[in-house]
Amino acid sequence: MKTAAKRYFGMTQTQLAILGCLVFLMILALCGFGYLISLGSIPADSAPPALPTPVMASETPTIPSATETVSSTPEIILTPTLSALPATPPAGWVIFQTTGVELWLPDNFAGGDVFNKRSETIQRVNKLGKRYVSIVAAMKKEDKSTLLFMVDKNQQETVKLEVKVRHLTLANDLALKDYIDQTYVSQGNLQVTINENKKMTLLGREARRLTYQSRQSYGVESTIIEYVIKNGLDVWCVVYLLPAGQILDLGPMINQSIATFNIF
Repeated sequence: MKTAAKRYFGMTQTQLAILGCLVFLMILALCGFGYLISLGSIPADSAPPALPTPVMASETPTIPSATETVSSTPEIILTPTLSALPATPPAGWVIFQTTGVELWLPDNFAGGDVFNKRSETIQRVNKLGKRYVSIVAAMKKEDKSTLLFMVDKNQQETVKLEVKVRHLTLANDLALKDYIDQTYVSQGNLQVTINENKKMTLLGREARRLTYQSRQSYGVESTIIEYVIKNGLDVWCVVYLLPAGQILDLGPMINQSIATFNIF
């Protein structure tokens, strides 16, 4: 009868020896695996990937320097409009206006809109008396290019102080100089002598100030100061017809008046 082999922890000595060898080999394998990882030969798949360093946005925006080109968009240059420059009229002056234009004058002027209110305006001047018969006749001859017609109601001279505003539309575009050369010439019994042809700007547009003498064949002479403003095919004329010899006295009033002229 065989004697039963001794057991430890439920295992024979042979089984314990085999288990010990397996444990020893596992320990050796783990040590070798760790050594290889430390040398970088085997990637450590279980190690978490390194996070990229975040790039923080600057709190202060970058401002282009003065010499830096910010955009290729062309600069827009604003041209003053026709209604941009009228001056404030002096105290006590009155406004005369019609479609599209206005002008201020002292309160000793009568007349006004001969474009929309022709009969009414002529009748207003006719009531000033016999001394204005020739003015009334002249007003009746004006065509539709004349927008405003005013006259000094206190004048005693044969030639009264008249102010007119006219608007013309040209058939062909002309330089302002050419327009003046073709228009302000002697015709028939009217002799014209231009003494001043001054370049200037009015209401943001090219203009000329003309000073000239006109003499009728029957001897009546007057001085005319006229402002001619051109915008494309449109021409506006503001005419101050003065009794001869009064240009110095009336000059300041004319300068103030033309500064109030407006087109809208």
